[in-house]
Amino acid sequence: MDKILVDSIINKLKNCTGKVGFYYKNLITKEKLAYQENESFIAASIIKLPIFAQVIKVSSEHRLDLGKEVQIRKEDILPSCGAINLFSSEPRLDLRTICNFMIALSDNTATNIMIRECGIAALNAGFQEMGLMKTRLERPFLTRLPLWQEKITTLRRRKSQCCWKACMKNGSSVRQFLRIFYRR
Repeated sequence: MDKILVDSIINKLKNCTGKVGFYYKNLITKEKLAYQENESFIAASIIKLPIFAQVIKVSSEHRLDLGKEVQIRKEDILPSCGAINLFSSEPRLDLRTICNFMIALSDNTATNIMIRECGIAALNAGFQEMGLMKTRLERPFLTRLPLWQEKITTLRRRKSQCCWKACMKNGSSVRQFLRIFYRR
């Protein structure tokens, strides 16, 4: 990697206001670039990636049926990004479609449905199995908790790499993960 470019990127990150971290790894060449990658950060939508990986994993183990339909109630619907809040009625959707909305459209309502279906404790255990030791989910999206109980993650254990490794154990999991992930 070009040292001048690397130094320029790191200097720009150092001069940012607020807490900033960055991690890049080329999975082919193994080349890395990182800045404060061991720091803990409050996660936003990036937490959806390990949630999704865990959903695909438990689905491939036949512990979750992505064909299962769930009724989405008005009180489930969040006034945020995504598609579910655009339905004029209370939709009945299968979990596969809900996963599509969660990943492809960053739908927070869809994310909360998947969190409810899987359970926070089971998701956190799955994150640990993936090697995401400092990643944890404390609550569904857009619910109020003290700041210290937010979704926490670090950049050091790269989400996409760990999620990929978790799915690699089963060929159909890989295909499912990629089919939905690349719709983003």
